[in-house]
Amino acid sequence: MANPFDFSSGALLTAAQLNQIGDFETFTPSWTNITVGNATNSGVYAQVNELVFWQVELIAGSSTSYSSSSFSFDMPVASVSDLTYIPMGTGWLRPSGSTIWTCQNIGIQSSQSIIPYVYLQAGSNGYTNVTSAKSAIPNTWDTSGQIFMQGFYKVA
Repeated sequence: MANPFDFSSGALLTAAQLNQIGDFETFTPSWTNITVGNATNSGVYAQVNELVFWQVELIAGSSTSYSSSSFSFDMPVASVSDLTYIPMGTGWLRPSGSTIWTCQNIGIQSSQSIIPYVYLQAGSNGYTNVTSAKSAIPNTWDTSGQIFMQGFYKVA
């Protein structure tokens, strides 16, 4: 059960209703600019009132491929916000080999999608900026690539 609410004032809650609050449900992330192929592609989410907590994992397979455009996946439940870009959590990316890159997850209200942005050095001044992940960012992705992201947001 995704959301056992809304309860009315004075209502008695059953143990079954209380036990279902925050239950996680599975979903299969629908990726844009990643051809999943035979990858392990999984997600879970729980809705509690107006909040959705989510987590996704992609472990590439031999037939997984990546586009030179920004990666994203569709939100499991529609979000609402006055912001165009909604901060939604953190995660990590491992395009190939053993180097892990931290990412900031940004929700895009108009497309109802979540994009991983990685921190990259912005020149010799030591500052960093964020850039959306794609086939060559943060470095070249291969069939050993992994993505793990989690966060939360307010629903519509």
